[in-house]
Amino acid sequence: MRLVEKYRPKSLKEVLGQELAKKEILSFLAEWKQGKALLLHGSPGSGKTSFVEALAKEKNLDLLELNASDIRTEEAIEKVLGQAIRQKSLFRKGKIILLDEVDGLASIDKSTAAVNRIIRESRFPVILTANNAYEKKLQSIRQNCRLVQFKKVNSLTLEKRLKEICKIEGIPIDDLKIKTLAKTADGDIRAALTDLESLTEDADTEIGFREKEKNIFEVLKIIFKSRSVENARQAIRECDKPLEEVMWWLEQNIPLEYEKPEEVAQALELVAQADLFRSRIIKNQNYRFYVYINDLLAAVSLAKEKPYYKFSPYRPPQRLLVLGSTKGERAETKEILEKLGKQLHCSRKIIRNEYLPYLKILHGGKVLEKV
Repeated sequence: MRLVEKYRPKSLKEVLGQELAKKEILSFLAEWKQGKALLLHGSPGSGKTSFVEALAKEKNLDLLELNASDIRTEEAIEKVLGQAIRQKSLFRKGKIILLDEVDGLASIDKSTAAVNRIIRESRFPVILTANNAYEKKLQSIRQNCRLVQFKKVNSLTLEKRLKEICKIEGIPIDDLKIKTLAKTADGDIRAALTDLESLTEDADTEIGFREKEKNIFEVLKIIFKSRSVENARQAIRECDKPLEEVMWWLEQNIPLEYEKPEEVAQALELVAQADLFRSRIIKNQNYRFYVYINDLLAAVSLAKEKPYYKFSPYRPPQRLLVLGSTKGERAETKEILEKLGKQLHCSRKIIRNEYLPYLKILHGGKVLEKV
């Protein structure tokens, strides 16, 4: 398991810094009234999303988490959220609706109207996150929100946490390198953990100035509009999405960018090889081979004879939209499987395969509401 995931905060105590933000958020939730939301803003890696996830765990609340790409239209709202913003949680005290990366909304009118509709109609607290809360397209959303700023994590705080992780993991690294890691991360927790992992995987890696994280659209442009593998590799390393999602974005948009069949075939073959590496890494737990996935994806930039100087409207991966639209349903199904598993002394897999189909038939396909 990657260090970023392994040491993601599981409670509010584990969140680095942000004491003032914590007080403001807890105060808002204690006084929350329908029609008002929280907008957490701050630089990437400051812990906005992780804070909300830890909060939900600590308070025993359901967390319905959506990305900006899931909420483009009114129709998408109904499909993704449905009655989730109105119905009570099955087994927990309540819910939190998290709309992540709202500054990445594709269009102004439809998307912001959809977000404002969620804030207006949700019977549960709505929390939004953004790197920049003052973008013009968020003006109408800001009017319905209380803004809470997440500041960059202090380098001394980050240094202390890195030392703790190194001790737990048994990573032999001197204090000077840890201090350098903490400073070059520039308050970005994710960046610090990623750089630490890079050092443990490759002893020859040098610690240097870290560029700011690039969003996925910037990464796609660098890969598609140039033939520099090194630039593409660097962009993927600095991307704000995990490698698996970068792979999905490339798979979705290669046919939109490349025009010649042989270029599309070569590019998709590289993505397929990267996916094969990914499955083997997960199966064999050989995480040090993740570097090869990066190289294969970067090589997509060489699949074309020359760059196409045209505008291509990059689309989010279809599988992300599908996963987003079923996230609430899948979370509720998982809880039901766990509850039934304890009562019937079976694993979730057995309940899903041998019991759930019959329960759905008995209850007219509405087992989530009946169990």
